Amino acid sequence: MERSWRLLDLPTDSYAESTMALSPALARARKEGLVPDTVAAFTFRQPSVVMGYYISPDFDIDLDFCRRNGIVVKRVPTQGLIFGHLDYLMMGLYIHRQFLPDEMPEIFRKVNEGIARRMEKVWDIRARHRPLNDLEIEVQGKWKKIGPHSLSFDGEIAVERIGLTVSPIPMHLAERAIVLPPEKFADKEAKTISERVGSLEEGLGRKVSIAEAKDLMIGALEETFEVYLKLDKLTETEMEYERYFSRLYDSESWFFEKSAQRRFSNLPLGAKVSHFVHKVAGGPMIRASLCLHQGHIHDILYTGNMQPAQREMPEEMEKALRQAPALGSEIESILRKTWQEKKMVIAGARVEDFITATLGALRNLEYSE
Repeated sequence: MERSWRLLDLPTDSYAESTMALSPALARARKEGLVPDTVAAFTFRQPSVVMGYYISPDFDIDLDFCRRNGIVVKRVPTQGLIFGHLDYLMMGLYIHRQFLPDEMPEIFRKVNEGIARRMEKVWDIRARHRPLNDLEIEVQGKWKKIGPHSLSFDGEIAVERIGLTVSPIPMHLAERAIVLPPEKFADKEAKTISERVGSLEEGLGRKVSIAEAKDLMIGALEETFEVYLKLDKLTETEMEYERYFSRLYDSESWFFEKSAQRRFSNLPLGAKVSHFVHKVAGGPMIRASLCLHQGHIHDILYTGNMQPAQREMPEEMEKALRQAPALGSEIESILRKTWQEKKMVIAGARVEDFITATLGALRNLEYSE
């Protein structure tokens, strides 16, 4: 007998606000067993930037530009850095992890390939999965990304969010709001957001409605997971949880928690700070912000578009390194030990990548002396 999952159709104020509060509310209700496995289709009324948990407000966002141009910016408890405009669709999955492969890269592959197959079946378009987590279509002979894809786990519940860019992104806003370092594009042919990101309308050469895109995604998910999606409504408990998460995450202290400027604002005399960005081929971008004092690591902050299986994993490495001797061999030993003991899984990354980022920041300080 075919499984049935709940389907929610959710018009919201902005991508950022729904990701900050409504999505966690759905995840909590599902984890607590108050609702069945759920797929939600989010649409938006206002442009915004979603600043994921490890994204830096110092380096990755032009906050002044966003404020001047009415672009909502919110920091969310999941991952990613996304410009959400009005013709943008997000599908959220809140399901038991038994329906997904064991490894994070294979989860991204399973869902992206299912959507790509549906696109090629329904529309005259070429689509594909590109590791780590990109869904691409061919636009005038070039492969372009058409949506972000993130994944996290809360116990036995998976929260997967798949974005779909329906009409072209207003690049005059997106490329100013989001500041991407050159390292971000190191393993890609495209070197700017406009070169890298496309839309369904560009690929199909015609107007595409949000409703048409939504129907495509619903059909793709039903085929991929062999389920029937049955339209339903939010529960009163989910709406109360949304209000709770809005109060929890819509604060200045939460927003700037991964700000290196604020983290390193009151340093002891003689302390020095360095930053180094490492782009993993086919994987995340990792930025190490390192503060040394009297030959030891006074503090360290990891930022970037990392996707750890458990949110706190990079923070565990930071904790282990504090007060350690500023020696390459010591740093490498501590990181390897912590990675192994904590059984860390960060999609597309290995412990060697964090070693590279940290030692790069250390070398920058050594060269500056």
